[in-house]
Amino acid sequence: MTPAEGIEYLQKIQERDPTMPVFVLIAPDMYAPAAVNCWAILCASQGSLNAQKHEALKPTRDKGERAMHLAAEMRDYQRKNGSKMPD
Repeated sequence: MTPAEGIEYLQKIQERDPTMPVFVLIAPDMYAPAAVNCWAILCASQGSLNAQKHEALKPTRDKGERAMHLAAEMRDYQRKNGSKMPD
């Protein structure tokens, strides 16, 4: 997700429920790729033996796949630019 996409998403959350807690991770945060990857694994692993439920969970699995790519991008960013303790 680009910064512009992130801001747009956060604005949508703000409109929907301005009291909703939000947690933001950025690529230089040394723990961010691992945290995103753990979340991605949880999403990507959602399924069901029931075909209807399994299909209903596809958007969650797809988000997990996209998050896995984001975690890889974060690791690549850190290799190129370094990482640091969280702000």
